[in-house]
Amino acid sequence: MPRTLAKLTALLILSGAMSPTLASESVEQAMLDKVAAASGMPAGLSRPEICSEFEELARGVMSGRQNGVPMSGAINNAGNNKPARLIVEDAYEINRFHSDKMKRRAIEEFSTQQYRSCYQALAK
Repeated sequence: MPRTLAKLTALLILSGAMSPTLASESVEQAMLDKVAAASGMPAGLSRPEICSEFEELARGVMSGRQNGVPMSGAINNAGNNKPARLIVEDAYEINRFHSDKMKRRAIEEFSTQQYRSCYQALAK
């Protein structure tokens, strides 16, 4: 199960950048803005918009994984973006497949898992 958003949320809480509890909608948006900022996204995005960005990132990372991009290259591409690095770590825990059908399936399942993980983590 992907742990990217859980790790990011824990990092933000431990650093004091996010409160562990949400008291109102404005606080929730502030939390969403902090997740977005930590991920290099603009402020003001909704939970589905943020999670869609993670889903697309996950799709690209897993596509690279399934097509032979070495993990070192994927980590270098992520740069200092901690959420992107966590997605790379998750992707490289999954086997690389040889048939196109299984590669497509791995890409779709991984990106969907990342979206679901994000959506559930940001709902708390």
